[in-house]
Amino acid sequence: MSDDSGRQEVYVCPYHDDAIAGAGIPISTDGGARPRWAADGKTLYYWAEPNWLMAVSITTEPTLNASKPRQALDRDQLRGAGILDVLPDGRFSMIQKGEDEGDIKQVNVVFNWFEELKAKVPAETSR
Repeated sequence: MSDDSGRQEVYVCPYHDDAIAGAGIPISTDGGARPRWAADGKTLYYWAEPNWLMAVSITTEPTLNASKPRQALDRDQLRGAGILDVLPDGRFSMIQKGEDEGDIKQVNVVFNWFEELKAKVPAETSR
């Protein structure tokens, strides 16, 4: 992402293991933020106003090229909080707000949840 144009836009550029190998090409056409790659590296998703998840197909042969952005999801219709990742199978992970819930301001992530549960609620032992 870059705001060199005066607003957030999404770009991609070719690279090699040791450095960037060329100039970036614009992906978003009317502002964009929080890009996420699909696992296969062929689709780039990003958020655009007014709450659309956009999808762009990317090809690298013979040169780096990007399709025109297309609308993939409407965050408001899904009541999505905008926290998103693309799962390996191509589905999306997003927090969905309740019917009357406002903006989500905090997300708590608990690591080792089962171990934590076992420590707080020991299993009953048979006698």
